[in-house]
Amino acid sequence: MNKITQTKKNLLGIAAAAILLPQTHANAAPEVSVEGFIADKYATTDTKVFSPIGERNSIFARNISTFDKQTGNISPFSYIDLNQSIPKVQGLDLTYETTFLDTGQGIDIIPGIGFTYSRELLNTNKNNLSLLVVPIINLRNPESITLQANLNYSRELSKNLKAFLDLETVTGFSTRNTYDFLSIKPRLGLEYKGKYAIGVGADINVTPSGNGNSTDHNLGVFGRVKF
Repeated sequence: MNKITQTKKNLLGIAAAAILLPQTHANAAPEVSVEGFIADKYATTDTKVFSPIGERNSIFARNISTFDKQTGNISPFSYIDLNQSIPKVQGLDLTYETTFLDTGQGIDIIPGIGFTYSRELLNTNKNNLSLLVVPIINLRNPESITLQANLNYSRELSKNLKAFLDLETVTGFSTRNTYDFLSIKPRLGLEYKGKYAIGVGADINVTPSGNGNSTDHNLGVFGRVKF
């Protein structure tokens, strides 16, 4: 199976999830967003689906496909989080994560377990600031831990328009190293009617290299739509 076929299957799977997930939590429909990011070295699509399941459970699915402009290669990366809320701690969920990693020879399935913590730090008439933290332990290799953190700020400019700054970081740790990798994704833009967004952004990847770090920058523009 080639990478294009696998990418199509991943995207179709996430789209199917958006249609089939039950609307059982206060009649809430699944939340779907699709982002296209075009930059100097490569382009990406980032598809996210979130849906409550009952009163205490939810599912989150994500697919990121990277299109290398120089080689023409497509690298898909997907994961699914099954979450169960912990009633005694507001905003805290127990998370079971399954990652689907393209190795070049096939898809490697990696199970993980951890927590999802979300909190609204600021909410005024015009400003909103929220935080999401997701630490996950690799069940196949418990020495490996990933920590995802999202900080989202938005300011209302008018009834239908707001400015926003999204900052996502993903850090890989192990007991052998201080860290294995660091991925940083800032997005700065405007959102219209809570549905359409455009702006500028970057994908920054940092990895240990000898006695220092190797850093790769990819600057570009993005468009995003929510369904």
